[in-house]
Amino acid sequence: MNTKRCPGCGEVKEFKEYSNDKYTKDGLQSRCKKCCAAAQAKYRQENPEKPKASHAKWDLNHPGGRRNHQLIHRYGITLSDYNAMLEAQGGRCAISGDAPDPNAKNTHNRVLHIDHCHYTNQVRALLCYKCNQGLGYFNHDPVLMRVAADYLEEMFIKVEKVI
Repeated sequence: MNTKRCPGCGEVKEFKEYSNDKYTKDGLQSRCKKCCAAAQAKYRQENPEKPKASHAKWDLNHPGGRRNHQLIHRYGITLSDYNAMLEAQGGRCAISGDAPDPNAKNTHNRVLHIDHCHYTNQVRALLCYKCNQGLGYFNHDPVLMRVAADYLEEMFIKVEKVI
């Protein structure tokens, strides 16, 4: 049986609708993801100062900061490693050569993103948001990307003949 009843909404839902919880018998939280999110939003609205205080306390105990912690946790590199890569790439995307815009309205364009192998988690280079997303949309498959490039070249030649 891959379902259970959520005590929050009373609905019977598939296991994928629940977050993992290593402290429960079935390994899942008791309430579904939607109910947990609603309860969390309600708590934040009723206690706006508590999450801020918690974040401030965390920051005091982690002098490297959130970004350093995220980089170590997600990619196994430090902020110093990131900065060294950034300097080695001349502060530009390894594919397009675009530089990040620290004043961009879209936060994705303010920094270069870490391209990594999703199988080995090995860091490859720093990319702009568009290039990083592009690789993801092509499932990091060089053959598929070459097919797409051939397609674009073929379509460009057809359009050029029409004009």
